[in-house]
Amino acid sequence: WFTMSHLILPPGARIVDMGCADGAMVFAMAVMNPDYYFIGVDQDRNLLRQARDLYQLKNLEFVCAHIGETPVPEN
Repeated sequence: WFTMSHLILPPGARIVDMGCADGAMVFAMAVMNPDYYFIGVDQDRNLLRQARDLYQLKNLEFVCAHIGETPVPEN
């Protein structure tokens, strides 16, 4: 929470949480920062399925990928 309170990013900035597991932390960050877009990445399809069902926000999405891959486009 402390880290999120000190972000200086322009509105619309994208933040990627690599290894988001059940998505709870990235969801909390998205709730507290509606001007940013959050992408939770994890390789566990079951956890991500649960996260997608449980955490639905306009500024949040979940992507299934290995942490060594680049699962989101540049920029």
